[in-house]
Amino acid sequence: MGLRSWAMAAAIFAASAPARAQSANGAQGGRTSSLSWVRLPGAEECVTARALAESVERRLRRSVFVSSAQGELAIEGRVERSPRGWSATLSITRADGTVLGTRTIERPEGSCHQLDAALELIILLAIDPNAALSSEPSPSPTATAPTATPDRTHTREVVRVVERPVVRVERVLVAPPTPWRWGFSLGGGMSAGTTPSVAAFVFGAAEAVVPRFVAIELSGGATISPEASAHEVGVSFRTMFAFGGASLCPRALLASRVRLGGCVGVQLGPLRWSVSGATGQDARDYFLAAAAARATASIIVRAPFELQLDVAAAVPFVRPRFTVLRPNGAAAPTEVELFQVAPVGAQATLSAAVRFPP
Repeated sequence: MGLRSWAMAAAIFAASAPARAQSANGAQGGRTSSLSWVRLPGAEECVTARALAESVERRLRRSVFVSSAQGELAIEGRVERSPRGWSATLSITRADGTVLGTRTIERPEGSCHQLDAALELIILLAIDPNAALSSEPSPSPTATAPTATPDRTHTREVVRVVERPVVRVERVLVAPPTPWRWGFSLGGGMSAGTTPSVAAFVFGAAEAVVPRFVAIELSGGATISPEASAHEVGVSFRTMFAFGGASLCPRALLASRVRLGGCVGVQLGPLRWSVSGATGQDARDYFLAAAAARATASIIVRAPFELQLDVAAAVPFVRPRFTVLRPNGAAAPTEVELFQVAPVGAQATLSAAVRFPP
């Protein structure tokens, strides 16, 4: 048995020193133990729990291992492949739950059965510190032939160490809490569909991002169409539309400087129609509600400032019609349609945005 194996066994034995006197004065059969041994994936060739138990009992020349409900000691271990070769860990616990010690043995690349002798000795001394250490370890039934001639020198050693506490420090990565995020944007562009012709459009939005949820956005915008003329009826007219909206806007950051996303929500607001000319002056107000979807792409110019492009489509629930009455001599006036809100409106805006945290 090498010096390293003896040192590991002595360390475990040190943890069980308070029970040594109890073992010496106990019944002739000695104290009993339970053994739990696990071979992790990749370590299937290592010693089995049965072979390890039989080796220890063969050296103690008596039956030792019982069920976990009856054992005075609980011996739990596992073996696995490590980056440097093989690694085995043993933990010794009293029946009252007191942890006597935990030790890890490592061996370089080669046969996993290089660990068997050290494991056997550690378990042997944990169960019976007064066991004869001169006896040869029994060969494991699953062990491969040794690559070197074993040391057959018969010795007897008495190990005395002072018990000291075992302190384990574990580092646990704690993810920081996800903060709330907020931002706002302001810009302008063009709108079509809610006005007789393409019109200038202003747009602004404020958003808040709830942790583990998408952005909630409140927006607003307004557009006013250029004045248009209907020469056949001798009138001019224009429309104005202002709205407020609420949307859910999932976004994702790509390549550290590009943010892509979209928004789905509603737009609500007044639509005013005004006409003047041969038929006099008239103004009408409608309440327009529409479902809106918007695609967004932004470039982070310098955090937290971004340049954002939005392209949106709005589908109105009701499509108002704007008409005038044209005099028709002695006959009844004729209703002439000047404009009707399109089934799908379009909006395109370029905005400056600020988002915190950047």
